[in-house]
Amino acid sequence: MTARLTFEEPVSEPMEWDGALECLLTDLVAALGERKAYGLTLRLDTTAGRRQKRTFQCQATNSRRTLLAAAQRLMLSLLEDGAKVSTIRIVLSGLLIPRPTQGSLFEAGREALNVELVETLRSIEARYPGMVRRATVNLPEAYLPEERFTWESLSERDLKEQSKVAPQRKRSKR
Repeated sequence: MTARLTFEEPVSEPMEWDGALECLLTDLVAALGERKAYGLTLRLDTTAGRRQKRTFQCQATNSRRTLLAAAQRLMLSLLEDGAKVSTIRIVLSGLLIPRPTQGSLFEAGREALNVELVETLRSIEARYPGMVRRATVNLPEAYLPEERFTWESLSERDLKEQSKVAPQRKRSKR
């Protein structure tokens, strides 16, 4: 992910470029969303030529504050000689996508989903009897996958139990 800012006139003082770093990182962190970055690269177009420096975090982060501190350290080390900056580019790399977690389809707090799911399962079971199945774990430590679980047909009794978890939705009159 990259963000870039070009100044109207080259700048050299921290108070002149610090706000630009904050603005660029705010945009990048918003674009990151749930992802996190391990690396930050700062590329500068200066009066003395192009300069680049990179840093890697020990732990991936999407914290604007942490990334800003890293960018400020890089900026100060790149501009030790007092060169003036005309363009700043920040590149976030080593993006980490959070691992998905599987939740229960029938857990509390998902009443609307539960009602729709139970209705859908009922209609599938009515159309294709015995084809809706669920896996029941028998031996979680079994060596062969086929011994770990068995497939059982989802019965009307199971659907009734699930409908207790998910109260029936009231249908509006049209």
